[in-house]
Amino acid sequence: MATLFSDRFEDVRLLVPYSEGRALAELYGLGAPIAERRDTPEGVHVRARLPRPEIARFAPFLVAGETDAEVSAR
Repeated sequence: MATLFSDRFEDVRLLVPYSEGRALAELYGLGAPIAERRDTPEGVHVRARLPRPEIARFAPFLVAGETDAEVSAR
């Protein structure tokens, strides 16, 4: 059963600028599991598990190619 549901979600890293607060509110509104949230000068860094159909909606905020250590070092 867990395998069935794990395919429906994807781990993502997002950087949501403060000027895009509505997108952050929408993310929380989805009820997506938020593994990490950090407020930085650039905006809010979020690590979450998004339902696959919702990833395109948050594509402008995706952070690609960063490891956990690189994000934590900021």
